[in-house]
Amino acid sequence: QRAKFPLRLVAQVPDGHGGKVAETVIADDLFAFVFDDDSASYFLVEIDRGQMPVRRHGKSREEFAGGKRRLRTYYMHKLATYYHGWRQRRHVEQFGIEQLRVLTVTTSEKRIDTMLDALRDVTNGKGSELFLFIDEDRLHSGNPLEVEWTTGKGNRVRLTD
Repeated sequence: QRAKFPLRLVAQVPDGHGGKVAETVIADDLFAFVFDDDSASYFLVEIDRGQMPVRRHGKSREEFAGGKRRLRTYYMHKLATYYHGWRQRRHVEQFGIEQLRVLTVTTSEKRIDTMLDALRDVTNGKGSELFLFIDEDRLHSGNPLEVEWTTGKGNRVRLTD
């Protein structure tokens, strides 16, 4: 809580050349659902205003992950850092929490589709239920707990599922 950036996650991300590089992402917010049995589900929140490209056009992740053109100016960097950090259990080590998902609120369904495509590159085609995506219009159309979010595997779920 005293850290300058308390929601900073650091993970080792493949560099595309057989090695790994430390990458950092700072979430916009964090909230939790705490249940009667004292268990909890935590959600890191990313607010995407559509100003950052999802990926470098025409290049795969491997082609620009190393060297000068690292991922950090592309949304794919965030996806890769969260995904590899989750696989490395960095959320447990850094935040002391077990149940974690990453929510992205973005500008359009089309942008979600682009993010899902980038996530498939990060996960070698598998996608990941770690991530939930929603566009602003769908989010504002009803109760955030009741509207359907798109998972990183393309399924539809509610936050309370």
